[in-house]
Amino acid sequence: MSIIAAFAPRGAVASVLSAAVFATLLASGTVAADVTTPAYPESTVLDPAWQKVDTANSSAGFVVRVAWVRSLPGRFDHVEGVIVRQPKKRTLNVDVRLAAQSLSMPNPEHAAWAQSEEFFDGLRNPWIRFNAEDVPEALLIDGGALTGDLTLRGITRQVTLNVTPAGCAKPGIDCPVLAEGELQRSEFGMQARRFVVADKVRLSLSIRVHGALSPP
Repeated sequence: MSIIAAFAPRGAVASVLSAAVFATLLASGTVAADVTTPAYPESTVLDPAWQKVDTANSSAGFVVRVAWVRSLPGRFDHVEGVIVRQPKKRTLNVDVRLAAQSLSMPNPEHAAWAQSEEFFDGLRNPWIRFNAEDVPEALLIDGGALTGDLTLRGITRQVTLNVTPAGCAKPGIDCPVLAEGELQRSEFGMQARRFVVADKVRLSLSIRVHGALSPP
């Protein structure tokens, strides 16, 4: 069986993804905290106890390899969530959600496939969520491993992202918090086209928060 035949569309996405589309793809490579003022020293990272993710200035991206040769990039344009400080512990609880249906890619046909039930299944699972608790505040400054629970397609697995050392004094406010890591898509029920699409998916986050917010 040829690579194109193996990657031929099936089911609900057949009208969108044709064998010709994938031939072009392979050829071109387009393929809850206390909010009162504490008696202890304030954090040098995040000022208020609650901070909402700045959706307009945050984003998430992913990269998947096709035929182990070409990389197909995509992004999620809607990112939301909240970061809750635990000031006495000087830790953070992080809850970030990506709207699966805000996914975009350079080629609309590729985006339609990535939205389909073969991949992110955005219609039935509209949110991708990363949640981590008791994250040391210093991690945002110094960088390092951030381990948390990723929920994708209704399946939750522990993943580790690598946080980039900050380029400013208050990451998330004066500069974005950057993190990236890899997941195995098969662990989240994405079993389709395994002979053509690599199992590893690279995920990246760029997060900014609003400067101040009261609890919702």
